[in-house]
Amino acid sequence: MKSKTSLFNKGVSLNLLKRYWPLWAGYFVLLLLVTPAALSGRADRLAPGEMLNYSLLGAGADAVYLSMVVGVLAAMAMFNYLYSTKSCGMMNMLPIRRETMFITAFLTGLVPMLAADVLVMLITALFYGGRLVYFKTLLLWLAMAVMGNVSFYGFAVFCAVLTGNLVVLPVLYLVLNLTVYVAERAVRYLLGVFVYGMSTSSCSLIIFSPIIQLLHFLDVDAVNYVDADGVLRQVTNAYQVNGLGALVIYCAAGLICAVLALLIYRKRQMERATDVVAVPVLKPAFKYCMTFGTAVVLAYVVYDWLVPGNVSGMAAALLVLLLLLVGAVIGYYAAEMLMQKTLKVFPGKWKGCLVSCLILAALTMAWEFDLFGYERRVPEAEEVSYAWLFQNGTYLTEEENLQALTALHQRFVDNKAENESADERFTVTIQYTLKNGKIVDREYPVRYDQETLNDPDSDIRRYEALENVAEARKNRIVPSFPVTVTNVGYGNIYVSYLDEDGEYQGESLSLTDEQAYALYQCLLKDLEAGTAGRFWAGDSDAYLDTVSNIELNLEFVTGTGENQKWSYVYETLCLDEENALNWVRGNTEFAVLTQRDLRIEEGENVPDAVGVTKIG
Repeated sequence: MKSKTSLFNKGVSLNLLKRYWPLWAGYFVLLLLVTPAALSGRADRLAPGEMLNYSLLGAGADAVYLSMVVGVLAAMAMFNYLYSTKSCGMMNMLPIRRETMFITAFLTGLVPMLAADVLVMLITALFYGGRLVYFKTLLLWLAMAVMGNVSFYGFAVFCAVLTGNLVVLPVLYLVLNLTVYVAERAVRYLLGVFVYGMSTSSCSLIIFSPIIQLLHFLDVDAVNYVDADGVLRQVTNAYQVNGLGALVIYCAAGLICAVLALLIYRKRQMERATDVVAVPVLKPAFKYCMTFGTAVVLAYVVYDWLVPGNVSGMAAALLVLLLLLVGAVIGYYAAEMLMQKTLKVFPGKWKGCLVSCLILAALTMAWEFDLFGYERRVPEAEEVSYAWLFQNGTYLTEEENLQALTALHQRFVDNKAENESADERFTVTIQYTLKNGKIVDREYPVRYDQETLNDPDSDIRRYEALENVAEARKNRIVPSFPVTVTNVGYGNIYVSYLDEDGEYQGESLSLTDEQAYALYQCLLKDLEAGTAGRFWAGDSDAYLDTVSNIELNLEFVTGTGENQKWSYVYETLCLDEENALNWVRGNTEFAVLTQRDLRIEEGENVPDAVGVTKIG
């Protein structure tokens, strides 16, 4: 009778479990601390469907974060025999097929983590299930924990078979998890130095850096709705996990990585133990990734640390290129030293380095001369669904305003030389969402000095005018939910004035809910008259003569508990906001001054000004 081929070896598995059981025991204890133990102090004071279910899902996110660390530790433990010539030779002398050895080590590392997940879920269900915590929440917690295990352990095992060095494994795991995010941010920063309009704050490829993606976006929200009275309320017992779709993708990717690791393991040259790169075909990829990666990171760090912010144009491009070339040379020869385990790598190894430097030079100059058309690209207003101006969080959706924005955008492009070379610059950040779903981000430094602030036709004043269209002003005054006297959070008036010695002083006054609501109604009247909600780009003459010393701070709140939603109104009153200013004059003892009054030059008379002592 034929003997069957086994894909799992019990003896090897028991040996691994005996040697590394503290790892899984520690994982189990930590899971207990972030789930049932963390819930114990809340159970006796929370009704079903309240914060306890929310907290359990939050603990599911914590379990995913824990998997990021435990996954690579388990891979290091299960496959550490690959990193010593002696142990690697011994393991491969056993009468066990490579597939059997790999699957045994892989499952021995993964199954105890999954068992810990299930055991913690059962313990949680025993204490809180049914009455306090709903079983659908428990199952979702378990799904998150399991997917986190599979995602990061599978990827860590893939990294484990690529290298023959135990120290390199966690470094490789971390670098590959972060590379795309770090590279994009660094490249955007360097291009932003000399490419006019390059957005340095956005990151469109973050999905390819699992650790960053999940740390940023894996969280829990209540499922809300707005009732007939405009009050934000929660759907009973309903919570949603943001980022769950990405976690599902990473889980699938972890399984794919495990299969790829098996395929590589079957062909791996076991004598490569202790090598930094254990798969010869990947050595060129390692060398050139390190070459370009070191170039970008070194240029980013040095430029950000040492170079002043007013360098731009060709000078900035050449300086960035110089730093890139230095970094490429360092990265190229460092990679050769690591792979060859010797410092004698310079003779005969210059051709690849030269090609890398030429590629960097060509790309840098192509961006500087706008061969890709990035600087010249201005969306047509008809293409835009809506736009977002980051300076004040202003959304523009009206066709007329979108046309004005794209026209201003084109003006920025036409005035590139003047704006880039200015000593003082104001950053205008624009994000378009196009009707086809694409996002277009731009950041423009705009000349910003007293001459341009007083010139109504300058770029900065035209931007100021766009920020003051009716749609934009409404964004700054009117919350996204109805306001009544019952959802006033707080109200405050702050006055700036000069004392008898001409020293700048300030004093604040708290308002009752009724007073804050009445003052808000006055603001709405001024908004309708076109005077409230204005934005000022800087200290122009119009600003100094129009803006008063009275600041309003209002907060509005809707919903309760985890369903609360806030909106804030910060408004420095102008002299033509008659309704709001008349309310202040009639109900307080504030003296109304202009910003010019607060900037008295030496030797001039100090205007009469007092603080507030009471509210009328």
